Amino acid sequence: TGQPKAVAIKWPNDILLHGAKLCGFLGEQPAAGDGTLLLGFGCNLAAAPPSDLAPYPTTCLADHMPAGQACPSVEAFLSRWLRDFESGLRRFVLHGPSDFELAFLDNLKRWAPHGVQDPRDERAGPLLEFSASRGLRWGLDSTSEFRPLGWIPTLEPLQP
Repeated sequence: TGQPKAVAIKWPNDILLHGAKLCGFLGEQPAAGDGTLLLGFGCNLAAAPPSDLAPYPTTCLADHMPAGQACPSVEAFLSRWLRDFESGLRRFVLHGPSDFELAFLDNLKRWAPHGVQDPRDERAGPLLEFSASRGLRWGLDSTSEFRPLGWIPTLEPLQP
């Protein structure tokens, strides 16, 4: 859409466009533990679920395309997404996770610019750091610690 700053990551696996859910990801490791990762991805291209059926605002890509530009077909969207995913994965393998980690944290901060709170224990504070291996760190610098990703089922954005 040409609006990269309008995109945010809502913890743990939703992609928002202008504050409404556009996409969702799911990653699972099979019980066999052989290093395989199954990825599921859904994106609202031409339509979004009706507002009376969704528990949160939703949107579709077609509603945000520049004037005169058509929404990509499923095939065109998937082709570009796979190419970009492969490019990012290659960069991750060759150069390590730092670029990915910084971009992920930046997109997460767009969703929660004032920080987050874990509703289970009410630990709250600004987002500080994201690490693919260590997890997410938020709160006050002196008391914050990384929480592994699997230990954080949900977070809520802090209000100003």
